[in-house]
Amino acid sequence: MGMDVVAQDGAATYLRGWGDYQPWSLKLIASDTSGMGVLGLRTWSPEALERRVSLTEESYERLAYEVWRNQGGRAYVILDAAAMRLDAVRELYTTQLPPLAAMSVAELEQLIDVPTGSLERTITDFNAACSDREVDLNRLDGAGTIGLTPPKSNWAAPIAEPPFRAFPATVGIGFPLGGLRVDTGGRVLSDSGEAIERLYAAGEIVGWFFNEYGPVDSVSVLNAMSLGRVVGERVGSGG
Repeated sequence: MGMDVVAQDGAATYLRGWGDYQPWSLKLIASDTSGMGVLGLRTWSPEALERRVSLTEESYERLAYEVWRNQGGRAYVILDAAAMRLDAVRELYTTQLPPLAAMSVAELEQLIDVPTGSLERTITDFNAACSDREVDLNRLDGAGTIGLTPPKSNWAAPIAEPPFRAFPATVGIGFPLGGLRVDTGGRVLSDSGEAIERLYAAGEIVGWFFNEYGPVDSVSVLNAMSLGRVVGERVGSGG
């Protein structure tokens, strides 16, 4: 995979991915420093743009950090019998350790060793905040909670039908945060900002994919593709 340069205008370079129906897929602007200064998303309407921005900001990295930093790296996903009847849920929640199961929330609370009454209060508050909207797992259905902090934006259905299951979960490294500094040609920079001869980097090892919300998947792939092509051409030409 790769992208072709289709136009240049001053410091801006326009690239087009294979099969894109638009004149260009990605616009890069030269800078004295590496990193992403501005991210622009192409959408069909203001509403579509708002949806895309909200998805970017609702990064799972925040939850993973909370589990790692404040919960000892251990968490549980609580599901009831109604959720387990859904094919998508059964396929998603497969763990190396079997889930803990109980016919009541109070019993499940003891099995996962949390403070007495805490799980029951949490589930009661969650169920009370669920709307009457039907859940549609095939899209962002907007069936969120009302008056709950933090809110659940989609797919909020009551946890009410026994047996209840607690799937053990922990955090892993999906994306490395931080990495090597490079210039616009992919050359690795020293602490003083000087390019190191014949040392290049591209992809996740380069520390400029991320912001406070974590990585944006499609954009990080484009970064890896575009910079990787630049590095490949340089190395191939003996640069």
